[in-house]
Amino acid sequence: MTILDTIKKETKSHHQQVETVLVSELKSLKTKDDYAGLLARLYSFYKPIEDEVHRTIDAEIITDISKREHTSRIVEDLQLLEHREETPLPEPQLTMKSLSYALGVLYVMEGSTMGGQIISKMIHKNVDMNGADAVNYFSSYGDDTHKMWAKFKIQVIKIESTLNHKEVISGAEDTFNQLRQWLLATKPLESTSV
Repeated sequence: MTILDTIKKETKSHHQQVETVLVSELKSLKTKDDYAGLLARLYSFYKPIEDEVHRTIDAEIITDISKREHTSRIVEDLQLLEHREETPLPEPQLTMKSLSYALGVLYVMEGSTMGGQIISKMIHKNVDMNGADAVNYFSSYGDDTHKMWAKFKIQVIKIESTLNHKEVISGAEDTFNQLRQWLLATKPLESTSV
């Protein structure tokens, strides 16, 4: 069993819990402003964490790390949606305790690109974006998504003997848990207007 199999098994319930919260919210989106609000909240969560991950993991560890910056795609989507509100950037919700921990965090961010393909279809179906095709974040690597995920896994397996497996798992668990808490804590109040 590789470290990746172990992470998947150990974090399954954490993954399912955040997925339940996110899918429920995605199903409730109707307007481009609703969608932009969700993207802005995801940006506020992920941007500080992504910056920390990229300071911790360099190209000697993950050779194509510079291509694995997802928050810039959220910025593109917010521009397409004409979202004008400033997106606050709080302190990172996670601190990179080690390279192993950071790889666990990156595992979640990269793994989410696989689910993003399904989410893109949900958004196209449910949200009226007034002609904007603002799914760059959820479409991620486009046709190369499976290839990029496979390449990431190969690179992690190559160095797994040097990693602290408990810290990798902890990084992934903490990312799922913090994302779930963030989505719940920042969810807009239901509109009472008719």
